[in-house]
Amino acid sequence: MSTTTEDRRQGMASRSLARVRERAVIPADATPDQVVDVHMWLKTVKRELATIVSAYDEQMVEWLDGGEITVGDVRYYAGYRYTEKVRDLDAAVDAVLTATDGDLGKFIDCLSANALKPAAVGELGPSLRADHFDKKRVPTVKEGKPKKVLKQVNTKFLKGEMRCR
Repeated sequence: MSTTTEDRRQGMASRSLARVRERAVIPADATPDQVVDVHMWLKTVKRELATIVSAYDEQMVEWLDGGEITVGDVRYYAGYRYTEKVRDLDAAVDAVLTATDGDLGKFIDCLSANALKPAAVGELGPSLRADHFDKKRVPTVKEGKPKKVLKQVNTKFLKGEMRCR
């Protein structure tokens, strides 16, 4: 691929992303509806782009048909990704403990990241969770139903001691 082709490709991507970036800024006078509309639009763009990239990758694998493309220092070729999931956790843990003769150190070496569930450990005792897990606060936008909040009270409808005079 020539430098001019690469420059042209980068320029097209930059212009498209610039339009997304422009829309992804919350102006000082934005209304809540505008903020949520753009947020939902961005989520839709992200989801659609992931679908497009996935479909393109499938086409590219077929197009390569066992061959490869080299552009500069980057080589593109069809490969495989493998995932594994335990079929029966109880049986697997029992088999690993048996194979390690009950050596917990060797057993722990067989565990993957976040093998313990913080909530399940917390049910065994709150201090267990606090002593063995770090809780990290990560800012994120969450979705859900609005909280029910008391907006105003008309005191003449209060009963008993709660009634203000």
